[in-house]
Amino acid sequence: MKKRMFAMGAAAILALSAASGCAKETTPETQGASTTQAVQAADTGSAGENSGTESAWTKDTPLKIGFSQNKLSVAYRVAGVEQLEAYVKEQGLNWEIIVTDGKNDATTQTANVEDLLSQGVDAIIMCPVTEDTMTTAAESVMETGIPLVLVNRQVQNKDAWTCAITGSNYQIGQLQAEDMAKRLGGKGKVACLEGTLGATDATERARGFLETIANYPDIQVVADVTGDFVKDKAMTAMEDILIKNPDLNAVACGNDEMAQGAYLACEAAGKTDVLIYGNDCYRSTLDMIKEGKITGTCVYPTSVQSAVDVLVEYFSNGNKYDGPREIIDDVPITLPENVDDYYDSALDA
Repeated sequence: MKKRMFAMGAAAILALSAASGCAKETTPETQGASTTQAVQAADTGSAGENSGTESAWTKDTPLKIGFSQNKLSVAYRVAGVEQLEAYVKEQGLNWEIIVTDGKNDATTQTANVEDLLSQGVDAIIMCPVTEDTMTTAAESVMETGIPLVLVNRQVQNKDAWTCAITGSNYQIGQLQAEDMAKRLGGKGKVACLEGTLGATDATERARGFLETIANYPDIQVVADVTGDFVKDKAMTAMEDILIKNPDLNAVACGNDEMAQGAYLACEAAGKTDVLIYGNDCYRSTLDMIKEGKITGTCVYPTSVQSAVDVLVEYFSNGNKYDGPREIIDDVPITLPENVDDYYDSALDA
């Protein structure tokens, strides 16, 4: 798969929305690309035929592709839409991309999926709000015979997708824990700020952190709470953690929004020596790393380029996908020692 840069601007797609684990080492130049590991062999075929693509497919074949985002209220999700639009154009595909905003609500996202199907889309790319609440919607897509590619998160029924593509969420927590333990000298009090409860990315990042930090018996996890991937909620949660644990040494956060919220709480409490880790690689977070406010962040791909590649294979292969049904993209960590290596390709947020 072709390599793609991770950084994208957000302003243009915000206007659009108003109208409508680890395989290979990832380098700064390839952090938004698909350095992949197939972790599950494909079934002989997935999804059925769509009347709009029964004839021999070419890049000029007009198709409608739905992109059901879980929400568009954070820069990372907006960038995913922009990257999808840009990659489709770069590949010379005659695709109309229809974007929907789930507003982090399963009922809304389910209605969005139903609307996309009613518009006769030829395929859907989806980031589910949570794995349990969006399983039925995913099953409905597959029952229509069109391909469904999941990005970043999965649903409970592993037969309810054509391909699921994620960054290694477990590795994110693992890398955070390992660097944290090293900087703490193997002892101290730490906390975990999880993302949206029930979302597979949040669950796996927390599991990776908690299972890895458990290897250090002199490090005590004093809090494991949710910040819902939102800066304000994370700030409030961190304020409560610091009240109960004024001697806290470090916190692992599921994304950069929460890491920045955690820092604001620490700053207000006069605890700017707390080690803080995030994920998503916002350029503003890298600035905070340079300023000594945040310790590190992982570089999580949107995986939308990989999703396009899967759909191209599906359509060019007579509406059949023979590739891996689950793909995991490698995820590196950005620290004070290597922050400049990732700065230019960071998410512009």
